[in-house]
Amino acid sequence: MFRKRSQQRRSRPSRHGRSAQFQKLETRQLLAADAFGPTNLDTGEFFLGSVTVTPVFFESDGSGEDHTQSWTEQEIDEALAKIGESVQWWSNLLGTITDKHKLEFVIDDTYARDPVETSYEPIANTSQTFQRYVSDFLIDQDLGDSSSVNHGMLRFNDRQRNAPENQTDWAFTIFMVDSSDDSDGFFDRSGEFSGAFAYSGGLYVVTPSTRPTSTITHEIGHIFWARDEYPGGGTYTDRAGYYDSQNINAFDNPNLEQEPGIMRGGTRTEEAFQQGITSLRTLEFVGWRDSDGDGVFDLADVPLDLDVAGYFDAENSVYHVSGSASAVPLLNQNSRSFQSDITFNQIDRLEYRLDGGDWATAQTYDQQQVDIDVAIELPSDFDTIEFRVVDAFEMDSGQEAIITESSIVSGTALEPALNDWSLRGYVYLDSDDDGERSASDALLTGTTATLLAADGSNLFGGSITATAFDGAVPATVPGLTLTAVGAQYNEQVYASNAIDNADIKVFQARNFTFDRFEDGWGDSVALSAAFDQTVGEVNVSVVGLDSGSYARLEAYDSTGNLLTRTTSELIAADAMESISIEDPQGRIARVQVLGHARTKIAIVDLDFGFSSTVTTNADGVWQFPNLAAGDYQLQLAANNLIHQFDASTVNVQVTDQPGPIMAVAASVGDSPRHNVDLAFDVDGANGVTPADILAVINDIAENGARTLGQHETAGLNIDVSNDGMISPLDVLRVINYLAENASISGGLSELIDDSESAFSNEPASTDAFMAKRESPDSDFFNSPQAAKSLSDQHETALKDGVFSQMFNSAGNTTRDESTSSGSTDSQTDGVVFSESDDSDQSADGTKKPANDLRNDLLAPQLSAELADTGILSSAFEGNSLEPKR
Repeated sequence: MFRKRSQQRRSRPSRHGRSAQFQKLETRQLLAADAFGPTNLDTGEFFLGSVTVTPVFFESDGSGEDHTQSWTEQEIDEALAKIGESVQWWSNLLGTITDKHKLEFVIDDTYARDPVETSYEPIANTSQTFQRYVSDFLIDQDLGDSSSVNHGMLRFNDRQRNAPENQTDWAFTIFMVDSSDDSDGFFDRSGEFSGAFAYSGGLYVVTPSTRPTSTITHEIGHIFWARDEYPGGGTYTDRAGYYDSQNINAFDNPNLEQEPGIMRGGTRTEEAFQQGITSLRTLEFVGWRDSDGDGVFDLADVPLDLDVAGYFDAENSVYHVSGSASAVPLLNQNSRSFQSDITFNQIDRLEYRLDGGDWATAQTYDQQQVDIDVAIELPSDFDTIEFRVVDAFEMDSGQEAIITESSIVSGTALEPALNDWSLRGYVYLDSDDDGERSASDALLTGTTATLLAADGSNLFGGSITATAFDGAVPATVPGLTLTAVGAQYNEQVYASNAIDNADIKVFQARNFTFDRFEDGWGDSVALSAAFDQTVGEVNVSVVGLDSGSYARLEAYDSTGNLLTRTTSELIAADAMESISIEDPQGRIARVQVLGHARTKIAIVDLDFGFSSTVTTNADGVWQFPNLAAGDYQLQLAANNLIHQFDASTVNVQVTDQPGPIMAVAASVGDSPRHNVDLAFDVDGANGVTPADILAVINDIAENGARTLGQHETAGLNIDVSNDGMISPLDVLRVINYLAENASISGGLSELIDDSESAFSNEPASTDAFMAKRESPDSDFFNSPQAAKSLSDQHETALKDGVFSQMFNSAGNTTRDESTSSGSTDSQTDGVVFSESDDSDQSADGTKKPANDLRNDLLAPQLSAELADTGILSSAFEGNSLEPKR
């Protein structure tokens, strides 16, 4: 906490008015707020992008000490000019190194034009006294609740960069004290520093006003992690900056003759300032390292991530591509900072090219994370297509340069475009059974691909949730071991209701120093989860604490090397979010979960393993990323049971290289619920009878119209149409058959009387059908009286009851149209007619149902009865009944 003022300040009218004044150095458009990954405490991690500079000038008000210094208008102008020249020096230096990055500044001179009053006379005190008057300044800024001056200044700088009038990537402050009338222009020399000094990482500079411009330029280098190179400053062993570079240009390096540079100190600093040069190591400290010499610094020279799949719709000459893309930050190695992984890169656009030609823009984005769903009209005569996303940069010359791009995802007119993942492929319907996909072979949607271990067992994985435990969590639970990692904590992990929220259970650690349980995982204690086998994916559910939290998830291999890490955006207090991490080679042996950047999180659950089941979309694609090398079994099951594979299980091998694209063909076979000998004999007993009609009706009443699932391969032969679907069409085909063969006996109305339960979702007995079929008055079934009896006794039930509702809903079911032949239906006066030819093959090469009868074969009596009762008109109105296969 900051101290409170001991004396009341003497107030005086402002000479200039405390109104904001802003000076933009450079007229180019700023890269404002484009950073991905910085927390609110990361205000200066590398020296690129846009920066808000806030000069704060102090002046004594004479209330506590003798007032010896007074700012004049001219002195304020001169001091601001020095600051402007200092930051411009760095921008000019960047321009001599590369034209693919920018460095721009906004100077907010609000607190310079109207100096901040203090009871101290800063220049007459030691340098350490700055903590007191800066503390007063922070209290004035309503930041007095900060834990330290540095913490308060990070909060202030963060507020400055996010101010609507600034909107920059970084921010730092320059505290300048008037020394114009001081005898030597230095702080009291008994203090730690006599001249200017700075605190790195986007914090602040403290300087007397009479220090030269080269000194302020030197101190600004410190803001972005540059180390001193003169005796008494930095040493050869110092490390800092985004790359955690070593200070090899320090004075005490025994193996190197020092390069000139702005961080050398004294006259050497002035010489470097005048020449506009500095050492290579200083450039590296501030982030300007270009390992491959392409003009793009390493922290930006990171490929974009493109995760898409695409396929060509030849019928409509449209290429569809969908997925996502994101900018990827380089891991921050800075041993002196929070190590937030940060990038300014973004997805400017998605591009494609045909047959190695010029790149064309498919979609523009200008975001750092994007969802992709694009349809591109293409000619049908191309062979290959390639996709990439790029981050493009407009240089001062007006020309465009590509900062970075993704790897290329490629496909052909027949083979979907797929990422280079461990195991990948697609499924299609091989209509001509030639084992190769042609343009007329449809890709299969809805196919389930399941990956198993080589022995047929499930892939390794599991989950753990705090709700499953009360008290101590066993040291070893199936698949993993949880450990609390922290100097003041027991290794044992516990689970209990959250301390501040009894409605949620979380994992806890026990602090033995204070003898208490704690929900918060952060800087002092992390949750470690070690797995019995390596995995490719880990997901953790966390809850934000206090004023908000950043969750960090780190993945390590079996030898303890950091593979990768990910950090969440700010999670609001009491909000629950998931954070995930992946390794493309399935090498994750352990993860650590903790709060990041001085925040803490609560942890609710953890999942680990591999993705083992996927379902194909319209592109027919299945793929399994993040797999460990080894042998596996792949199982494929089509959505429609008539689409069948030669082998339902395939042995596959994964290496540490991308696998080949596997094209798996399906052919059309008989439905397992179809009677191949006599399609209309549903129950397989006594030939075709009204009982077969009732069997299908009962099934639809109980289970609904549907595509048969993999669990429905056994039972009565209710798939009369042999299309893999159960619908009112199957009922109608049996009726057609009976009508054509004049084999129906008994009265239709009496038949339905005895099967009343069919209208109330209760299965009806087939005994009634058989009894009517054998009764002496069997001719009644086709008689005119049957229609009147049906109308009188069951009109309400048929029009408003379950039977009618069932047919209406059945007519609207989704059908697998991947191999549709485009057949059409027409409806006239309540009787449905299906247009078809008499051949046994559809236009797409698929087998037509056996005995495919036209609906106009309905016996006149039945047609009239059904039309009169409204069965057909209410059940099938507006719906096509021709099966789509």
